[in-house]
Amino acid sequence: MSSSTKKTVDTKAEEFKDKKKGKDKEQPKASAPRAQGRLTHGEIALNLGSFLSILFLGSVAVYNMHLYRQIFGELLPLPWPWLQTAVGLTAWATIQIAELLPFLIRSEVGFMALIAISTSAMPRVKSNSPDPIVIRMARRINTFPQRWLWLASMIGSFVFGLDLIMVSYWFKPIQWTFIFPSISITAIFQVLMTVTMFQLAFMFCLFTANGRWFLRNGKQSMGNPDAR
Repeated sequence: MSSSTKKTVDTKAEEFKDKKKGKDKEQPKASAPRAQGRLTHGEIALNLGSFLSILFLGSVAVYNMHLYRQIFGELLPLPWPWLQTAVGLTAWATIQIAELLPFLIRSEVGFMALIAISTSAMPRVKSNSPDPIVIRMARRINTFPQRWLWLASMIGSFVFGLDLIMVSYWFKPIQWTFIFPSISITAIFQVLMTVTMFQLAFMFCLFTANGRWFLRNGKQSMGNPDAR
């Protein structure tokens, strides 16, 4: 073997060793995202709590829908069972949405961020017109976000009171004998649990969802340093 050929072989061998060393140095960097993908004990507990809260929320919803079908069957009797069921389920869903919307406005992170962005993007009307109608319309447009949030809160409070009255009518926690009231502690407990159980289950479900939301954003930021 000539000296030039030997030098060429030695040079290629050295290049191969350098490439191999470079790959070995880059290997720990490739394992970083894998470590970030592992779930912590807190995340496992949060995911388990989210699953259990959804399961419990569904169970409470089934119980409430059956109960409200009976309540509306007595308050508003209809000739067909399928129509009675449809009215009861629709009324229950409407009541729950009206009661939970104010809570979502105050507690859901993504929804609050969307409301803040929408409020900032709301057009502002400036008018120098002396016409009272133009002034009134401009004021209503400029104050629309505040009025919408206030109206959602008022509707939720009104519907909650109506819900409490209907459930109290069904369980009858207070009964009168002539002028003497008879109070049933069991019925009072049933009223409170029926009215608030779905809301409490929904609150816990939303609590776990909010936790998973901001932890997921944090893990994405850890995997992408440029996003910080």
